Amino acid sequence: YDLDLTTDLANSYVSIDELSSKCKEMCFSDQVAASTCTKVPLDIDSTAIPNLSFELLLKTRSYPAHLSWIMSHDDSPFDRSIMMMEQSRFGPNKIALGVGAAYTSTVDVLPVDEYHHLVAVWQGGGGGTATL
Repeated sequence: YDLDLTTDLANSYVSIDELSSKCKEMCFSDQVAASTCTKVPLDIDSTAIPNLSFELLLKTRSYPAHLSWIMSHDDSPFDRSIMMMEQSRFGPNKIALGVGAAYTSTVDVLPVDEYHHLVAVWQGGGGGTATL
């Protein structure tokens, strides 16, 4: 998808930082309301896309005190999403994937200020499995 980031950039919800002459990164503000999130017009619900993968290169600069969800669609509880740290439902200091219900994650949060290659895979639609 080609995203129009004009409004996001103008309102400082997103910024583009140049790392080098050949590399740029998109940075998202961590202190904005959900209504300001950058949105991609794609239904990723398990009934629409039973098998789905997200792959991203990311660097977390800090973790908020509460929710830290990325790459998510939120139209009901525990939607497909990557929760960088979600203390209350998946275990303290753990990364989890939204799969339709709470569970105990075994994946530790990523260290801050380091780049990480993250792949999330959902298989089988509702009631299926997910791997991080």
